[in-house]
Amino acid sequence: MRQINMVFRFNHPTCGRWFGSLSFGFVFLLLGGLFAQADDVVYVSNSGAGTITRIDPGGNTSPFASGLTRPEGLAFDDAGNLFVANSGDGTISKINSLGTVSTFVSGLNGPAALTFDPGGNLYAASPGDQTILKINSNGNPSGFAAGMAFDGDGAYLAADNAGNIYANTAHSVERFDADGNRSTVTSGFNFFEGVAIDGSGNLYRALQNAGSVGCFGGTGSLLTSLNDYPAPYNNDLFNAAFEDAPCDLAFDANGNLYATFSNLVFDGADGTTVHDNDVLMEFGVSGDNHVVATDIGGTYIAIQSVPVQSVPEPGIWALASALAAVLYLRRRL
Repeated sequence: MRQINMVFRFNHPTCGRWFGSLSFGFVFLLLGGLFAQADDVVYVSNSGAGTITRIDPGGNTSPFASGLTRPEGLAFDDAGNLFVANSGDGTISKINSLGTVSTFVSGLNGPAALTFDPGGNLYAASPGDQTILKINSNGNPSGFAAGMAFDGDGAYLAADNAGNIYANTAHSVERFDADGNRSTVTSGFNFFEGVAIDGSGNLYRALQNAGSVGCFGGTGSLLTSLNDYPAPYNNDLFNAAFEDAPCDLAFDANGNLYATFSNLVFDGADGTTVHDNDVLMEFGVSGDNHVVATDIGGTYIAIQSVPVQSVPEPGIWALASALAAVLYLRRRL
């Protein structure tokens, strides 16, 4: 937690009691907090091309890494390194912010999904042998779960703040505590795909053949209807349709939900119905849902928030100028 030291001086009538209590450090911390913002950058793996693509907030794509072997699941660590599950050669790659690729762990059996727990341990789901491995920060793997029954469309993982790990099977979502004890959160006849946890600990899961994303409370109770999107993400560009195929899910730090669709039918800008493949969509927490990009080349994603400098409003500049002037007088008098 950031500490702010406040120095009180009452011996100068020009400055007054209020402004005399302000230190330069407090003013700069205040203004820095007002100006700080972050944009979401989405990374998507293209298994066939062996690449990772970067998608900026405007939907513009650029290459980030190449030369991988059937890359699928993605996850960021706290240091901003991107980890990639390479299902083709049984490895997990580590990619730093410059795009430099190194091998973090090898010898896995078709890894397809990744997630980090709060302690910095990496979990890898492998449909090749239907297992989940726990990998420490040194790249040493150990068995965590077996007999998973992942379906042919892919494996997905998520972690909550308590360290529980969530994984899909063909027709269920399973929860594992830190010791690997397993329980079923939800099950059914639909094909379960991506899973994600929001800031309140609710579970979101994608139903591929129902064309929808459902929300479950911490106890496993369904908080939405089966074939609808949960509020506030239900201000859709479309009604949940069976031809829609949601895949991966991810939340950003502000509570916006990102989803990929291998197929998506939605209303285009000109009012016509659009049917597109490999679509990235943002379900805004304020209801401003929109398609970010289409034909992105894959469905596994990871989100990184990138700090940006914003241009302050004129009123903020006036406040900053006034504070700076008072502090200048304080030092001169």
